[in-house]
Amino acid sequence: MVDVNFTAVTCRVARVVTDAVYSILRTIVVVAKSVFAFTANIYNNIKDGLYHKLVYSYQAPQLPKGCNWVQMKPGFGNPIIYVHGRGALYSDSLPLFNCMADMGLNRPMYAVQVQNNTKLGIEDCAAQVSTAIEQILSESDDKEISLIGHSYGGLQVAEIALQGKFSVDQITTIGSPMQGTDAADCLLAPSIVQNNLGRHCEKIQDLNEKLKEASFKINHVISNWDFMVFPQEVMCSKATHKCYWYTGSHGHAGLVDDENIAQWIYDLHKVKKTSISTIIFDIGALAMATFLFFSLTD
Repeated sequence: MVDVNFTAVTCRVARVVTDAVYSILRTIVVVAKSVFAFTANIYNNIKDGLYHKLVYSYQAPQLPKGCNWVQMKPGFGNPIIYVHGRGALYSDSLPLFNCMADMGLNRPMYAVQVQNNTKLGIEDCAAQVSTAIEQILSESDDKEISLIGHSYGGLQVAEIALQGKFSVDQITTIGSPMQGTDAADCLLAPSIVQNNLGRHCEKIQDLNEKLKEASFKINHVISNWDFMVFPQEVMCSKATHKCYWYTGSHGHAGLVDDENIAQWIYDLHKVKKTSISTIIFDIGALAMATFLFFSLTD
């Protein structure tokens, strides 16, 4: 005769063991995927960074002698100005600007080279960019600008926009540590990196507080596997903040290479054209609303 109690206990034990084994295997798979993705990100970041320095630096327009900025693309309307990341080059903007121009953006695009930005704080780097912007605007009839900053450059464009010295329509940060980054706080990082990019950097905390009340539009591009920034830490506290969550294979340096990111930034910066039919429709709607208003009030 079968012992019912023994069978029930055996079934429960078997179920517990099976669930435990499943949980362990699932955890191993998740960890393995995370390690693989992180390793792939590091590899892609090194690969993209080397490609930038070996290819884009030769393809991009050269900086005029004694000048730290250059026009990457000609066009009409309000200038778009790009600021590169820490230890990077102005020419990193080339793939982004090429994509946006191919998509039909006809605004003038400029890139600024910040000297010694691996040794300077946010304010000192921003001062160099401000000088370049003054020179750019001196040659332009349009005084409103849009700023794009990759990585450390995103903190600099935020600083410039908040200073109120220029009329800024919007800023776009690409992989920028807007809350600081754990990568800067590691033991191997030099103290100057920890002071300028670490989680406890007072300047970054001050920027965050001021950005919460900013009147200009703020856009963030964040990668899910970016070792510099984590998605959940991006500040989107107001309607003026928009975020693009990037899930592609490019590493931190290669975010400016991705066509999907370029498409999103293009949509933010393209000139909104008003067609004749839209104008006629708006006038007709206004006339109809006026007619109905006076008809109802009689």
